[in-house]
Amino acid sequence: MTYEIIPLSGRAKDLTGKTYCNVLVIGPVGKHKTCGNIIWRCLCSCGRVKNHDSAYLRRKQTNDCTCLIIRRKKRKRAQVTKCSHALYPVYEAMRARCNNPNVPSYRNYGGRGIGICKRWDDFWLFVSDMGDKPSIKHSIDRIDNDGNYAPGNCRWATAKQQQSNKRTNINITHNGETRNVSEWSEINRIKRVTIYARLNRGWDEVDAITTSAG
Repeated sequence: MTYEIIPLSGRAKDLTGKTYCNVLVIGPVGKHKTCGNIIWRCLCSCGRVKNHDSAYLRRKQTNDCTCLIIRRKKRKRAQVTKCSHALYPVYEAMRARCNNPNVPSYRNYGGRGIGICKRWDDFWLFVSDMGDKPSIKHSIDRIDNDGNYAPGNCRWATAKQQQSNKRTNINITHNGETRNVSEWSEINRIKRVTIYARLNRGWDEVDAITTSAG
């Protein structure tokens, strides 16, 4: 690579060839428009060429080079192993309930045909597709309860959202609105257990969700 080097004038100190923290000074390239400091072409230890003024170099502030910060962050991410990742327990539990008949919850998942897409055989692709959990209150949820664990059918949801999405939840239409039992329970302030008990006793669906518990 060829650099255009300008001659030094006056009493300017020649810093060419000197090393300051993580950069090597190649030569002067001009003067700062406002303060008049000499601008130096420098080669960073990361391999990139940058310009720094003489005052900046003398203060040895180049150890804050963004290149090195980025490299440190990348190394730190690379050191995160699969087993130490925050989502690994979620991933393992998902696989267990779909693939391991010895797990109690298997009958509600693998036992009724719920599987995991081939792409998610790779843990890191699972992490890439799902992203981080919004909070500790969120857990993985399938939007279609009869569908597999796969991108597009999974989300992070709260316990309340998951309760509304259960396959056992019954949808009831009243006044042109179709909602599940959990939603009607909240709207009409009638306990879900009361509504289910009424339905089990043969009540009309609308009566079950609208009649005050007294």
